Amino acid sequence: METTRTDLHEEEYREVFTRDGISQGRIVPKHAPVNEGDYFKQILVILKTKDSPAAGEGVGKYIMQQRSLKAKYYAGMWDATGGSV
Repeated sequence: METTRTDLHEEEYREVFTRDGISQGRIVPKHAPVNEGDYFKQILVILKTKDSPAAGEGVGKYIMQQRSLKAKYYAGMWDATGGSV
């Protein structure tokens, strides 16, 4: 199922790109099957606490989130914040 930007509602969607990062002009549901040659831009946010040592100088503390127990995927699992852009 493909859609346009004006049709977006409650479900999460993501834009489809080529391997070179060029938009294919398609927006698909987040959990739709992926076609060969479809690529997606993702982001992962890792937050380190202020009181953690500098990189390479010891073990730091990181902020994680627990996914909702009602989440469709990976309910209750610990995760770093991220998603499609």
